[in-house]
Amino acid sequence: MMAIVTCLIGLQFGHVIIHFKDHKKRIVQWMIASFCLLALAFSLDFYGMHMTYKALYTPSYTCITAGTAGVMFTGVYVHRKPTLVMEWLGTHALMVYILLGCNIFPLFSQGFYLREPENNILKVIGIS
Repeated sequence: MMAIVTCLIGLQFGHVIIHFKDHKKRIVQWMIASFCLLALAFSLDFYGMHMTYKALYTPSYTCITAGTAGVMFTGVYVHRKPTLVMEWLGTHALMVYILLGCNIFPLFSQGFYLREPENNILKVIGIS
């Protein structure tokens, strides 16, 4: 039941994009809803409906995840340039999956190195 509520809250965040054309109004609407959800989550937690990892879909857990997602969504909406890589990965998820599954991506990324071939990207992130 709470998973359905989480989806409906996300749907409401999407409706803000359709109904508000001004960027500032969108941001304000998302932040108001997000902070209200976070305040409700902490209130429910304080009054005994704890957000624990064992009972994942309590109302307080639903409110905290939806509120946090709203704040993060607003941050990505405002600061889009640093997240362009994630947008590209999401747009081309199947291609990334195939490249990783066939070990083509590690071979491709070894071609980028600093001064010596041993200083490649894979060594920096600990794969090679």
